[in-house]
Amino acid sequence: NLVSQTSSRSEMRELQYTSAVRNDSVSLNQLQEFKAQILILLENPAEVASYVNKLSFAQCTYLLSVYWLETLRVKNSTIPSLQPILEYLVDSTIQKDKSGMWHCVSSVGDRVFALFLNAMSSKPKDESREKELEEHAQFLLVNFNHIHKQIRRVADKYLSGLVDRFPHLLWNCRVLWCMLDILQVLSFSLELDPNEETPTLNVPSTSYSIPLMDTLEARESIVNDFSARCLGIIQEAMKWAPQATRSHLQDYLNKIPSSGQWHHSGLALATESVLMSKGLNLHSAPLSINTLEKRPLCVKSDSSYFVSTLSLRSKFSGQVTGMFTAGVLESQVMESVIEEVWNSCNTKSTTNYHNALWRATALLISTKGSPRKLLHVVAWSQLELFTETALSTALECWQWLITARPDLELEFLQELFAAWQCSVDKRLGLFSVEAHEVSPLAAYEGCVLEPRPPYVAPHNIWIKFLTELVETAKYNNQDKVDMLANLLHYSLFMLVGGTNQPHQNRHVAAVGARFRLLSCGLSLLQGDVLTRSLAKNVLRERIYCTCLDYFCSPKQCPTQRGVELREDIHVLIKFWLTMHSDKKYLLASVIGDLDVTAIMGNQSISGSSVNDTKLQGTSITGSDLPKTGWINTVPLSASTNTLTKRSTRSKRQINN
Repeated sequence: NLVSQTSSRSEMRELQYTSAVRNDSVSLNQLQEFKAQILILLENPAEVASYVNKLSFAQCTYLLSVYWLETLRVKNSTIPSLQPILEYLVDSTIQKDKSGMWHCVSSVGDRVFALFLNAMSSKPKDESREKELEEHAQFLLVNFNHIHKQIRRVADKYLSGLVDRFPHLLWNCRVLWCMLDILQVLSFSLELDPNEETPTLNVPSTSYSIPLMDTLEARESIVNDFSARCLGIIQEAMKWAPQATRSHLQDYLNKIPSSGQWHHSGLALATESVLMSKGLNLHSAPLSINTLEKRPLCVKSDSSYFVSTLSLRSKFSGQVTGMFTAGVLESQVMESVIEEVWNSCNTKSTTNYHNALWRATALLISTKGSPRKLLHVVAWSQLELFTETALSTALECWQWLITARPDLELEFLQELFAAWQCSVDKRLGLFSVEAHEVSPLAAYEGCVLEPRPPYVAPHNIWIKFLTELVETAKYNNQDKVDMLANLLHYSLFMLVGGTNQPHQNRHVAAVGARFRLLSCGLSLLQGDVLTRSLAKNVLRERIYCTCLDYFCSPKQCPTQRGVELREDIHVLIKFWLTMHSDKKYLLASVIGDLDVTAIMGNQSISGSSVNDTKLQGTSITGSDLPKTGWINTVPLSASTNTLTKRSTRSKRQINN
């Protein structure tokens, strides 16, 4: 790095007198061209232009050297890092320079950060990239509390940019836990005497440390700023991935040793953020705003669910720990727990199943390695009962397992998706055969005039889990995206009408589950995470076929009541909005490995995100799209549409 070895400003002044870059070695015109080149490289920031215009030739040479060194480092390094550029900004010599060199280097840092984001985006979405992003998020969180105010501002700006490009860091387990640990460290600093020697406090589970301010007022200011930032991050994460975020916070609360003798600010903030969140319980979520405003918070909030799930995790973790403490062999405990789960399924006991599955999950989390039998039980057992209560219990256990054992996530999802395919093959719930219903207009003696809806409540819960999994996986894990795409291919049939072949149940009671699954598929397609291949086009066709297939059923009256009917209507509205926006993604279909750039005249085709949140994406308008395409894609002209466009097929010849 081109940083000074001492804190003296004389090193920066020495640039003026070194023989290598003497100021009189260039003419005034050459110096102006040099400065213009720097401004072009920095994209002409208004706040830096005045400083650059006053720099000498030696200072321009130094600034340009920093630019090329750090940009080349980020572009060509296998592990790009933000630490080198932060070292320049922390350098006391640059900070004390009177010519505004710090602001110039900060502008260089902005360009380096933009290249860093591009470099990380181009990496495969695998575990190694995820760890690198976690490390950089932790690094920026630590520097958010730096003793220098300008460094805190830079860290805040970079952290916002990092989360904007990689939003999954908001609900990342390690990032959330590190953030809460830092808050506890800062809270502890308020208890130290500011008149004594100022220490440097280590951040737990990281290699970073935080130097403290000299005065109590300055420390309090930093704690206030960081706690507000933490609260904002958690609340934003609750909007994106509520179940995953709650699960991470619950596990954090369980892992921190509790004692009435001391206060943990991280625990307090985690609890406070959940209680402050506007999450609604299952009965209140579909209600209108006017109805919700008339009810107290305790009636409509889902905070009780958070507390009860937290206590269950603690309870069954303690039971498993007690078994091992009593000296029972791990193999014996495992066999006993597995047998208990299957026995509860055979006896159809919901209560026994609840306790047995929680115990099995706690054992799986505390056991090293990946015991496939135990993994199979946690992922498959709900099929034997297949009730709403059983799926709710299973969903809570799945969230706990994914949070506590991220190393088992892919293996677990393989088992879970195989269990889903089994439910399709066994024609359960959403995939069941329609029961014959007697028409009221053709009643006969002895007939039963009542609707016979399918039991889709378990699949509804399962699909909600898959929906959040899609929303989180498409940002950070390509393997999970491919697995989810395969699951959708297996679940959506390329069939419109007919009763002989397997299809989803067309009863009106199944409309919510059907269109929630279709919305999940469209979200995956519009996320621009699937490879451009025939499979992507087939998946879109499967989604539209399954949508049209629902309307092949006879006229029916809704059997849902109250909250259920309102929720299904919301699902239909959401699907319609998502489908309506899908026209932006109906580009010329790419078949297999066909080189679209060669055919389109090197025209760049890129997808954009359908989300209305602040994500980095490429917006595509009708004018950017090709006017012709392959297969059944629609030319997105402003003056034409599917219904009014005349067919280009040749007219049939009539023989006289």
